[in-house]
Amino acid sequence: MSENTTSGVSLRQKILILITAASIASPIVFIRGAVATALPNLMTQYGSMPYYSLVLILYTISTAISPPIAGKLADVLGRRTLCLISAIGYMAGLAGCAFAQSFPVFLASYLVLGIFFGAMFSMPQAVMGDVIPVAERPKYFSYMLSIQGIFTMLSSLFAGYIIDAVGPNYVFLAMLPLLVVTLCFIAKNVSNERTAKTRKIDYLGIFLLVITLVPIMIIINFVGSRLAPTDPITIIGIIYSIVMAVLLYKHEIKTEEPILVFSFFSRKRFCVAAALTACIAAILPINQNYLSLFSQGLMGLNATTASLLTLPRSVGTIVLPSFFGIYAAKKAGNFRKSFIFCSIVAIPASAVLLIMNPNNVELMFLLACFFCALGLAGCGNYPVAAYAQRDLERNEYGAAAGTLTSIGTIAGSLIGAIIGAVLNSHWNLDKLIPADLKAVLTPAQLSQLSSNQILKTPAKLDAIQATLSPEAQVLFTEMVANMKEAMQGAMTGVAIVGIVFGVAQVLISIFAMDREDKGGTK
Repeated sequence: MSENTTSGVSLRQKILILITAASIASPIVFIRGAVATALPNLMTQYGSMPYYSLVLILYTISTAISPPIAGKLADVLGRRTLCLISAIGYMAGLAGCAFAQSFPVFLASYLVLGIFFGAMFSMPQAVMGDVIPVAERPKYFSYMLSIQGIFTMLSSLFAGYIIDAVGPNYVFLAMLPLLVVTLCFIAKNVSNERTAKTRKIDYLGIFLLVITLVPIMIIINFVGSRLAPTDPITIIGIIYSIVMAVLLYKHEIKTEEPILVFSFFSRKRFCVAAALTACIAAILPINQNYLSLFSQGLMGLNATTASLLTLPRSVGTIVLPSFFGIYAAKKAGNFRKSFIFCSIVAIPASAVLLIMNPNNVELMFLLACFFCALGLAGCGNYPVAAYAQRDLERNEYGAAAGTLTSIGTIAGSLIGAIIGAVLNSHWNLDKLIPADLKAVLTPAQLSQLSSNQILKTPAKLDAIQATLSPEAQVLFTEMVANMKEAMQGAMTGVAIVGIVFGVAQVLISIFAMDREDKGGTK
């Protein structure tokens, strides 16, 4: 879109579209955070805890596949139509999860939820891009990131209360009233102009995308835990996915309105945005998931203190994005400066794992959360999307937003598999649990010890140890020491992964982004 196309937009229109976009993204962010807390309780309730990892994998696959499809359909069918369909579908998934009486019904509803989560999550970028002038997008997109930060913090504050007060299923109903309001905002404020050049829908492209991504996503998520890289099924799956990817590419480049627009990757800014999205996908899970695992399981930090120390990250993701967005909006060249700064400060978010010890764990945890907040503030999904749109026409916003969202999900899964492999390489039960101790432990106790989360719950370790003979208790104490040593090695490996991607993000920001970007955009 040219700068002139949106130059006559009033402040009222900008605020209305910001509120509308926030009403689309914020409820689903709240639900995502609340469900992460509720899911273990739900799986226990349905007696399906052995399928916990499978549920997460299938949900991740559904959220990875739907964004590029939804993004392109938004360009073809109109933003309002696609947003309404996605919101109604998401609400149906919420209702299904809330009232499911069996695990199969819950799983089916949860997959529906994942599909429409992916569809909705990419929409605000395109919706705001239609209205907000290019020069102001860093500011308004960052406001969106701040609003999402508020709902993320609210989900962590209220999820536990909802679960304890009325049950885990009811977290799915928490945002239904707000989603009804969202439908009204969409109907009133979102344009339904069909920006694509034709109204053709690439059904074959959708089919090829699904059968290409599903197998490779399954392999990515299972390698390191249930599959070895050299297993025949892994090799066959990779070869299959490569062949299907080639077929998908050949089809899409010949299609008038492709689902995956490969021509995006011929544009420098989009490639930079895609690379930054992948790097961010590495740093975020390390800080959100593994920092807690190592600080509690290895360093003895209790869960209450860990939750309290995450407040700087929560508050930072609310306040800081707006600051960086306003700074970047003042001058187009500030985009690069803010990205470089935030990329550099994101490195310590992983590096603190290398110097964390029981004597400084609270300080290191606090610093890691603070640096993560700074990194996300300037390099989160929306600032990256605002940068990518500078090379795009308006009829490409939906497809581009969906593609970037999908890249982030796939990259997150791939990096998660790498980190998981690092963790599993150290968490080898055959080496950690002596044979004499295995002989006296029950299957249930061995199952508890198999989890790399067991060190976070010393009460469970004490309960197991209390059932053993004095001789076995000595072996058990040695085993726990070996587990902590293995966890220390894993912590170092995970920190190195985060640092590598952090450095890559810095180099991309320094050498690939425009030095004097005058904002001459479409």
